[in-house]
Amino acid sequence: MNYADEGVFATFGENNSRDFEAMNKGVTPIFFYEPVPDDAASEREGRLVCRDMERVRLQIAGDPFTAAVHPVTDYDRQRFPDAYRHWKQSNEAQHIVGTPLKMWPPASPSLVKEAESVNIYSVENLAAVADVHIGRLSNGREWREKAISWLNVAKDSAAGTAYAAENLRLKERLAALETLVQNPAAIRAEPAIAETVGHDIAGTLTSGYDRSAMMKRVWAERKARQEAATLPSGS
Repeated sequence: MNYADEGVFATFGENNSRDFEAMNKGVTPIFFYEPVPDDAASEREGRLVCRDMERVRLQIAGDPFTAAVHPVTDYDRQRFPDAYRHWKQSNEAQHIVGTPLKMWPPASPSLVKEAESVNIYSVENLAAVADVHIGRLSNGREWREKAISWLNVAKDSAAGTAYAAENLRLKERLAALETLVQNPAAIRAEPAIAETVGHDIAGTLTSGYDRSAMMKRVWAERKARQEAATLPSGS
């Protein structure tokens, strides 16, 4: 997958919710407060009175000249929820999403500094730089391809790790389930079995086992009473 070729429009997910993943590629929001005159309060107090307004600057990876600034709206909060939350909680204007470029093993200090000068702060930013801007970075196309390849390898590796972990979990669950089926009473000695197979399944199996044992006991007692009733009265 070439991150630089992705579309820039939001899509809609479940419950008509927006998915901004493609739209946000290569975009770094910078949230900040800007003092703006409060005309009504200034007139009332007879002096300049300002209030803080939430603003956001949208920086485009590879483009140091275009940075739209506008008041923060609910749309911005929905589009950049993590960045907005980070800013409100820490008062840090910038929130890097993804792997910071300075923590990327192939990146040299000079690359990091040059990249940051054109609004590239993460490996994801670098992978998403548009063709029209990539020339502003020395060997930009080469670095962009390295970033794309690195992200794809990392994604495949994460998927493989998740698959292996899920496979191991299923094997452990199957082994525990077989143990419980063969000996439901083992759950009393090994409570962890219930955690592995699930309390709902463990409860069903153990309760089923108890009912079976109880029925056997009931039938045995009934048979004993019937045999006693058929014995000669003098015996």
